Amino acid sequence: MNILSIGNSFSQDAQRYLHDIAAADGVNLTTFNLYIGGCSLSTHYRNMLTEDRAYTLEMNGRSTGFKVSLQEALLNRDWDVVTVQQVSSKSP
Repeated sequence: MNILSIGNSFSQDAQRYLHDIAAADGVNLTTFNLYIGGCSLSTHYRNMLTEDRAYTLEMNGRSTGFKVSLQEALLNRDWDVVTVQQVSSKSP
């Protein structure tokens, strides 16, 4: 299963141990997280339009050292689950 999260530090926190927990139970799970600290939905939208490599890429809870665009990540593989999250202060 391939999971992509597009978010901020909260998506980073949510994915930090997810791969390891799944692996400990024998589940083949690959997690990717694109994050910008404090990112809003409007910023995600603008980044989608501009194809800006604004996102820090993490794989299986660890930094890759790469910056990527939303388009690069979305086209990278067939995703089973994609989540999008914004900064909590802008959430109802």
